[in-house]
Amino acid sequence: MHTWAKSLAIGLLLASIAACSGETEGPVFLIGKWQGNGDVYVFSPGGGLERLDPNDRSIGTGSWSVRGDELTLIMDPTLNAVCRFTVDNVTLSLTPSDRCRLGTDTLRRIPN
Repeated sequence: MHTWAKSLAIGLLLASIAACSGETEGPVFLIGKWQGNGDVYVFSPGGGLERLDPNDRSIGTGSWSVRGDELTLIMDPTLNAVCRFTVDNVTLSLTPSDRCRLGTDTLRRIPN
């Protein structure tokens, strides 16, 4: 096997291990603004979360984290949710459950 192929294989292995290693704060794919049910959720690097009303006024701050396919949102006293999710470039889809109550099951990315 060529040296570059070995390096690529090792890099892919390490990336896979890191992706499966548990809880992470601030995955790049969620960072930005997402809108759902009239409110905007701003996901910041490092796990910061801000909720804005339709007039862009802050109505709450909190935190977020991802563990596997679970997204945890904490914003006391208005929000404490653990949601299973899938995400693509435009849509964050949440699976409704007793632990996931946002008032919407879909958030749409707001372009910067």
